[in-house]
Amino acid sequence: MGRRAKSLEAAATFRSWDVGRNDAVSLCLCLVVCFGFVVGCSGRDTAPAEIRIGFLFDEPSSIARVTREAADLAVAAINAAGGIEVDGRAHKVVMVVGDTDNTPEGATRASLELINREQVVAIVGSSFSRNAIPAGGVAEQAGIPMICPGSSNQQTTLDRNFVFRVTFVDAFQGRVMARFARSELGLATAAVLYDVADTYSRDIAMVFSQDFEDSGGEVLAFEAFTTGDQDFVPALERIRETEVEVLFLPNFRVEVVLQAQQARALGIDAVLLGGDGWPSEKLKIPEELEGAFFSLAWHHAMASVNLEAAEFIESYQDTFGMAPEDLAAMTYDAFGLLFDAVATASSVDPMDIRDALAQTEGYRGVTGPITFRGTDGDPRRSAAIVQIRDQSVHLFKTVDAELTP
Repeated sequence: MGRRAKSLEAAATFRSWDVGRNDAVSLCLCLVVCFGFVVGCSGRDTAPAEIRIGFLFDEPSSIARVTREAADLAVAAINAAGGIEVDGRAHKVVMVVGDTDNTPEGATRASLELINREQVVAIVGSSFSRNAIPAGGVAEQAGIPMICPGSSNQQTTLDRNFVFRVTFVDAFQGRVMARFARSELGLATAAVLYDVADTYSRDIAMVFSQDFEDSGGEVLAFEAFTTGDQDFVPALERIRETEVEVLFLPNFRVEVVLQAQQARALGIDAVLLGGDGWPSEKLKIPEELEGAFFSLAWHHAMASVNLEAAEFIESYQDTFGMAPEDLAAMTYDAFGLLFDAVATASSVDPMDIRDALAQTEGYRGVTGPITFRGTDGDPRRSAAIVQIRDQSVHLFKTVDAELTP
């Protein structure tokens, strides 16, 4: 894949990861690696009685329940089908859960425990970039393949041979929404309100602005706020003066709701656009977001053209009594990709699993076709653009996977 694994000295260098709200310096990884507690896992005995796969559980968080449900469903499904065949015989999959406490330090600790004590051959998680980046550093140093369902920050996979993701990268959705505004909606002027302290928000804002202008549009206002702010009126008043047609909000659900309410109260009638941090159907959506568009890696309506998705939705609903969210679908695909790689390699050696993952092409996932071949861990995949109508999220269109950053 054209990468070089980091040396022990480089891995031991103190480094902070700027990865979104509550950014933290993951000193735990650096100290652990420096003192030699991470051990490589290649060369383990082949064909054990069980195939042990780790799962980084981000509790407490709003996504913990749905990701755990999807993980349980994926493991139950593969075992009901007889397990995974390795060396000519079927093996049961055992999921070992590592609780991250939803912190970078917790993710580092949980990853070390999964690898060194639990002897897992691969890891699924985390979906939060702030946790996935340090956890990925542990996995990389140990030579254990890791797949992150929802982590979209580019640093998650950057310069790493063993770390993959299911979702798109932040830059991809910034470009998708800029081109959608220009080509699909035909809008010529835009303003952006973004969190200067959050890498997710800042990166998407920059890509959107650049691509919007490259395609002939004008960004007339580029306003910043800081994580935790609740009063956006001064910035929105400046945006109102520009009379733009688009207001791009690459922020998270709590902020987006406040920003939409305050913008409409000021008389801003621009079309609202955003990214995958926006409100889901599981939460109450305010009327101020009516008609707005945002990007997702997956929407359940895509099941109409995807047999795997239809079967997953039916199974999830039958088991848990509700429709799955996008992160549930991506978690299910993360496990499915690992199962497929183990079966393809017919091996539980982590290096063999990693090599099989890296050669994956056209995997039929519930979130659509997924290809890792030649992508350095960032999949070629489609994106969904959804619209809020009648306070519900509806699929508007699917964007071709060939639109890459």
